[in-house]
Amino acid sequence: MELGDALTLALGERPLRFYPALLSTEADALAWARAGAASGSVVAAGYQASPRGRAGLEWDVGDGLAFSLVLRPLPRLPAQREGWLYTVAVSGLADALGEKATIEWPDVVRRDGARAGAVAVYAELGPIGVDWAVVNVLVTGERDADLVPR
Repeated sequence: MELGDALTLALGERPLRFYPALLSTEADALAWARAGAASGSVVAAGYQASPRGRAGLEWDVGDGLAFSLVLRPLPRLPAQREGWLYTVAVSGLADALGEKATIEWPDVVRRDGARAGAVAVYAELGPIGVDWAVVNVLVTGERDADLVPR
């Protein structure tokens, strides 16, 4: 099964933009979020020319999977708590990668000592807190059907 088809099946009714190739899922997700994308919307690509992580650091996706998720926290997360998004994202990725996964704060997950994934978060602040956020997720290595976003 092709990646786009697997994601469509796994995500059900969740809004999905899948591209065979894209400059960056983050750039597309940021634009979509600014335009009003629903919470839970996912942007994924079979290939990214310029995938980025925390602080704009380039990610090496290789045979892995990288995608971006739009979130609209309700109730609004206070601006001083935006760091919690990293905590939840990296913890969720570690949980998805299994019992052998460990967290290297703030954004890397390792399994058996090797980098197994990473997260990056961009939060858009409004007058009362986080209006929306884009969480970028990288799962390194071979694509595993059990690890597609749900």
